[in-house]
Amino acid sequence: MIKVIDESFEILQQKWVANFDMLIEINKNKFSVPIASELLRNVKSMINEAVINKTAADEFLAVTDSLLDEANREIFSAAEPLGSEFTERWEKVFRKIMAGEKYGEYILNSSRFYPHLPRGKYWVRLKQPAGTTPERLREIAREYNVFIKRHQKEHIVITGDKEKVKEALHELAVYLKRSDTI
Repeated sequence: MIKVIDESFEILQQKWVANFDMLIEINKNKFSVPIASELLRNVKSMINEAVINKTAADEFLAVTDSLLDEANREIFSAAEPLGSEFTERWEKVFRKIMAGEKYGEYILNSSRFYPHLPRGKYWVRLKQPAGTTPERLREIAREYNVFIKRHQKEHIVITGDKEKVKEALHELAVYLKRSDTI
């Protein structure tokens, strides 16, 4: 069954924000949880897709919630050396979220997953340098055998062979130095 995304979807978003903040905190304490990082990236993409389309299948929501729970378990497991204070503090946060309390701001457009990019290719996303025209970007793309595409209103994504992308960025460096793109 397809259902319209409503306020109940907010809990998934809030759980994602809290898991992300918890992951940042654990990383600052020199613990790495690559599985949780990958799960959170995937869940972010799934949530964004559902929000953009305004609908999601019940199974989709269940899978998304399950992946969030798995990321949560991975983070708590890696955080055991930080002690019970860490665990109790974050468990309290998650209990409040499940009770409907807002934890933080979920930002829709910050996902770093770009489904249109070819698998196995190197890519870079940056603010389009001031002074570059679409024609100039096409010339650079042809010259270095890379793909340059506008992303959102003011960003571009450059994809291709790693060395070719670096060479194209080197060509764009002149424009980057003259603008506020970084």
